[in-house]
Amino acid sequence: MTRLQAIEVGVGKSKSQHGLVLSAMLVVCGVASAFLTEESVPGRGWLGALLIALGLGVGVLVWRRGQDTTPHLRIDEAGVWFREWGVTVPWPEIERVLGTGSRVQPYITLKLRDPARFLAALEPEEARRLSGNRLWKAPEIRIPNGAVAMPYPELLAALRDAVEAQA
Repeated sequence: MTRLQAIEVGVGKSKSQHGLVLSAMLVVCGVASAFLTEESVPGRGWLGALLIALGLGVGVLVWRRGQDTTPHLRIDEAGVWFREWGVTVPWPEIERVLGTGSRVQPYITLKLRDPARFLAALEPEEARRLSGNRLWKAPEIRIPNGAVAMPYPELLAALRDAVEAQA
């Protein structure tokens, strides 16, 4: 077994960019509702103020998340940890790494050898959280493209190399 050099990757910029676009759209809709609609539209001021406040709130949250320097993905001797999973997938549990999804939404998919054994090895709270996660569809667990600040082909190659090295 080869010693694996740990890789830590931060959150992807595309995630922050999508959040900021959503924030801007909410603010623009709020301004349009409050100031550009007819006087006869009931509640236009309240609706506009609500949309502006919601847009600014989303913008602040996305900006703060973008400033976060803690790792979003870690590949090390223990296995693969992804913040959105909240658990580490150990190397012996990973059968292979695949590039899946579509051109619009590619994923890196880890195909597990025995999903039931993997879930049984987790703490009950972790297993419950993971079972309800949108990225978990037994026997696969996914990493969405753009979720991390490492190019998709490089991340796919690094994970494939790590799985081969651990075999």
